[in-house]
Amino acid sequence: MNKIILFLACLLFIVFYGFADAASCDPDLCAPGEAIESFPFYVYQDASAPDNHFFPTGYMGDFDDLRIDFHCKDNPYSGDTCIKITYRARARQGTRWVGFYWQYPASNWGGALGGYDLSRAKRLTFWARGEKGKEVINSFRVGGIMGQYRDTGRESIGPIKLSKEWLKYTIEFKNMKNQIRSDFKLRSCCPGINPLTRIVGGFGWATNSSVNSGNISFYIDEIRFEN
Repeated sequence: MNKIILFLACLLFIVFYGFADAASCDPDLCAPGEAIESFPFYVYQDASAPDNHFFPTGYMGDFDDLRIDFHCKDNPYSGDTCIKITYRARARQGTRWVGFYWQYPASNWGGALGGYDLSRAKRLTFWARGEKGKEVINSFRVGGIMGQYRDTGRESIGPIKLSKEWLKYTIEFKNMKNQIRSDFKLRSCCPGINPLTRIVGGFGWATNSSVNSGNISFYIDEIRFEN
């Protein structure tokens, strides 16, 4: 009997705590991003393409070891330009890894409202190649930025060993992880939220010195959401 009473008391505490927490929710925590209805929706099409979205502002890790040319004309997959990324593994910030995000708004790590509502998207596709081949990228990703107004979801592929030739890669959203459900308070504030409701980190990647011998360069082109 005592165990039953204790169980019911705990259950009531959880229920009432959840109701109280939901009542005190900041409505902006569940705010969707700017709704996108038309696809494909580009992160990068060409260097000066008007259809580009998100901002290339999210340097991570040993950012002083990183050089990015968004106007590279060295054998783009499509159009006039592609993105060339060079990583010189000198650990200038002491992390021994490096990464990069396209963000919306610019430089937003979840501290400000923003992002796009990409609930209608089914996948993100992009093309990539290595300068020499066999360059390893630990992950390519969509979402994953935390903070108060975090990405509502995250998905990634990797590690990827690149070829010298252009190859197409796909990040599917069918089983996208929901970053709201992993937090009790947010889960109670935003029940049933779609993981693509607010995407601040439109596209990103990360690698490190332990999986690559020496400096590496690789190329990315035609980054886009599709439905």
